[in-house]
Amino acid sequence: MNRQKKTLLLLYIILFIITLIVSIDSGYFLLLTVAQMIYVPTMILLIVEKGDWIDRFGWLFITIGVLSIFILTVFTSVETNWIFSTIYLFYTVFICFYGVCRFLNRGFTLFEEFLIDVGLIYLAIGGLWTFAHYNGIDTGFSPMITWLTSIHFHYASFLLPVFAGFLGRVLKGKRRGFYYCSTAVLIAPLLLAIGIAVSYWLEVVSVVLYIYGIYGLIYYALSARIHRLFYKSLAVISFASLGVTILFSVAYIISRFGGNEGITIPFMLQFHGITNSVFFALCGCLAWFFIRPQSRFVKQSIPLSHVRGGMMVGEEVLTKVKDNRQVEGLVEELQSYSSRSIPKPYRDFYEHTSEFRLYATVHWAKWFKPFAFCYYQVSRFVKQIHLPLHSNKIEMNGELVSVSSKVDGRTNPRAWVRKINNDVCFIALYAAHEHLGKKYMNISLPLPFSAMTGILSLKMDKENLVLTSFQENEQSHEGIYFQWRNDFFRLPLNEKFTMFVSKDGKLMANHHMWIFGISFLFISYEIENRQEKNT
Repeated sequence: MNRQKKTLLLLYIILFIITLIVSIDSGYFLLLTVAQMIYVPTMILLIVEKGDWIDRFGWLFITIGVLSIFILTVFTSVETNWIFSTIYLFYTVFICFYGVCRFLNRGFTLFEEFLIDVGLIYLAIGGLWTFAHYNGIDTGFSPMITWLTSIHFHYASFLLPVFAGFLGRVLKGKRRGFYYCSTAVLIAPLLLAIGIAVSYWLEVVSVVLYIYGIYGLIYYALSARIHRLFYKSLAVISFASLGVTILFSVAYIISRFGGNEGITIPFMLQFHGITNSVFFALCGCLAWFFIRPQSRFVKQSIPLSHVRGGMMVGEEVLTKVKDNRQVEGLVEELQSYSSRSIPKPYRDFYEHTSEFRLYATVHWAKWFKPFAFCYYQVSRFVKQIHLPLHSNKIEMNGELVSVSSKVDGRTNPRAWVRKINNDVCFIALYAAHEHLGKKYMNISLPLPFSAMTGILSLKMDKENLVLTSFQENEQSHEGIYFQWRNDFFRLPLNEKFTMFVSKDGKLMANHHMWIFGISFLFISYEIENRQEKNT
């Protein structure tokens, strides 16, 4: 952290000390104030990296946000409450926008960074509840519950995901269990907030998720490689304190359900307030201030197609981009993608695609069928990635069209137009690129004013040919990306295309797709050589 940021933190601490001296608020109200004036700004300044668009002037917005809370706490009146709570709300929305921009710049690439993004986005919800608290807006709850919800979105919804994200940076994304417990602490805050308003049982589910997530984070904090014991101890204390307070939350929920007043809100305010503010927030901020783990994200430079669709895609998208070259296959030479020998049937299909007929059977996952039905109505209009809802065997007629390299922006591109009953179902623009000595299949699907691109690597699995978007390592390019204007980011999608020869000698293929790691689409293909069939 540079000298300017340290000077700003010192200013915020001085302002908070003045607030402590002159404020007439009850002590527990200052639990929210210390988060807004010290804990949240500290984490934001740690998150902002040199070169970010927010780096040059973001400090000004943070300082304005801190000053607005200072004035709200020290100079309380109806007029100041409206003006400065509005300023604070705009400040949290600005931070939320920064979180969205961080995400769009990277996509679903590094989960630990996604945790930090969500924390930044959640802060805007805390700003809304702060606005309601200071202006006495009727939220349907008591003023105390409104205040508690505001503090909840500053501590549990902002600080906890950010702390988890910094822990993930130390772990370097190598622990699958860390993904699960961190996901739990992302979902739990919203469930808890909804549960307070709607259902006691949602509160119970949220607390169960919190328990799983928090104790998982305690385990990973203990196992993290943090070289200085003092810093590691602070991080462990931070997460462990939540492990204690969450048990009291369970006892409080049980007492509410049983009508027992043994654990009261005043007790929860004192115990939770001190524990969360000192042991969780203060120790956590100190730990990550000293450790300062750096992000592993490096923006990849991937050659992507410049071709975009209009409101509809269809064959019309090729009108201005095709040229007069003759192309026979999806690739020029399939063997160039692999160091292992690729069997002739696979090379024949990819290098002479127009000589083959394709029969497909589409299987949507049961859980995805309601979404598939809605998607079907859109894709029918757009004329792109338009797949049937039924599982009957259908023929996909294919046609190859050469595409201008000058318009597309990639080397030697060509389009594969696939139709079902003369209706366009796929238009994919094939090209290739190399990175670190590895050749990738670069497949772009034009969408309305945008595009989706699959970067696939090829490998031989025994006698099967496999094309996959699953990333081999952090430097490799595999993935499915969404392109908007000149920007692109990774989607939570993956695909695997497996081509094989059946026992009876037929050329077959399976296309499997996942979203957030959950299977949602499976297409099986029978591939038939026209000349062999005629013979």
